[in-house]
Amino acid sequence: MNELPICMKIDEYLLICVCTGSQLLFLVTGNGQFWRNVYTDRDLQSLKTQSTMTVEQYKYKLLSALKLYPTDPQFTVERLGSSLQILWSKEVKKGIQVKFGTLSLPVSESPTQNIQEVVEALAHQVRQLNEQNSRVMEEHEKFRKIADVAVKKYDQLVADTEAREGILLKHFVEVLNEKKRKIAELQGSQTSHTLHGASLTKDTSEPEPLAKSFASEDSLNDGEELLPKIPRTSKSVLSRAFPTRRGGKSKTVKSVPKLPGTSSCSATNASLDELLDSL
Repeated sequence: MNELPICMKIDEYLLICVCTGSQLLFLVTGNGQFWRNVYTDRDLQSLKTQSTMTVEQYKYKLLSALKLYPTDPQFTVERLGSSLQILWSKEVKKGIQVKFGTLSLPVSESPTQNIQEVVEALAHQVRQLNEQNSRVMEEHEKFRKIADVAVKKYDQLVADTEAREGILLKHFVEVLNEKKRKIAELQGSQTSHTLHGASLTKDTSEPEPLAKSFASEDSLNDGEELLPKIPRTSKSVLSRAFPTRRGGKSKTVKSVPKLPGTSSCSATNASLDELLDSL
């Protein structure tokens, strides 16, 4: 865990905190005196006896609280003999104060050595930050080159796509014009054939003469009726058409003598009546 050095003023004391690896170096100066102490993970473990946080969480919370001072004052300084006590607490509710720990810093006998130690810690921090910055710059340069190559490929793909779209559009226009030309030719040929056929077509059919529905009075003889004439049938034809039902003998129709004064139609009707009676 590497954090930037923290410099803050609590009352009339100047506090400097430097994080180097797993250690926290505290140096406080005031009234011409120096107090110094180094806290390791084991020391921080003993400080958080009343907290359920891990050592890393406790360290992170402590440094965050130091950065927020004096916006969120959570530290007070007290003199206890020759040592200096830094109390870390916070008021969660009105009248309720939660204590997170107390940092004890003994008086330093060699202020020059303490200042040199702080300077060395700061120089170490600067070197680490420079190394991190160099790595970040190298990665940034690598990503920038990759981005440039990707942008060039993208531009090339866009140009190729536009060129292909132009070619396809040109072919489409040519095909569309050809289709329109063929459709116009077909429509023109159909129109010409229709007009030519209509000019050659004539109504050559003649109306058939109307059948006479009624016979004239001159064509009718005395005593004749308007009935269709039925041709006489020979005996052999009648015998084949109407065989006898009993005895296996066929009945023949005797010719009826024609009565004087009757028409041929009346004789035909009489022969039909006799034929029907014999069936």
